[in-house]
Amino acid sequence: MYGQRLRELRKKHKKTQAEIGKLLGTDQSGYSKIENDIHSLPISLLGTLANYYGISIDELLEHEPANPKTDKEKAIDILREYEIAYKNDNQTISFLLPQNVTYEIPLDKLPTIVKEIEIKCNDTLNETKRQVFKSLLITYLSEDLDTEQNNYTDYTTSTKPHKKAEEL
Repeated sequence: MYGQRLRELRKKHKKTQAEIGKLLGTDQSGYSKIENDIHSLPISLLGTLANYYGISIDELLEHEPANPKTDKEKAIDILREYEIAYKNDNQTISFLLPQNVTYEIPLDKLPTIVKEIEIKCNDTLNETKRQVFKSLLITYLSEDLDTEQNNYTDYTTSTKPHKKAEEL
């Protein structure tokens, strides 16, 4: 069934069976039986657990969604998760760097950059992951900026606010 998947998610999020059991209104023993496929997770609690882990019910049960997201959409979801300010015009994606410098990259490069940064963040505690991700993104883009000096716009005198998390 899906007990192994639930165990993987719990361990990924560094939670105990007792903590997840409490969330679902049972104890460690009851939740252990769900992970070991002795009992099924009640359908009414699938949404609770999916929301807790920040995933869909399909992802919780390892079902492929009807319309799987593209790598670009997944990368943009990660930016939203880490509260990274960006602007997307479906061709390029712009980031506001320190000193009010906006850096643009082709949208096609985004999934590769985000994957590289996510790999570097894997060992980071969840509480600090957002700050580490932002820092690594700024470092990555700043290093790239040094090699391509004409690929940015200085908005220090601009009156336009930088928009956050625009939809695709």
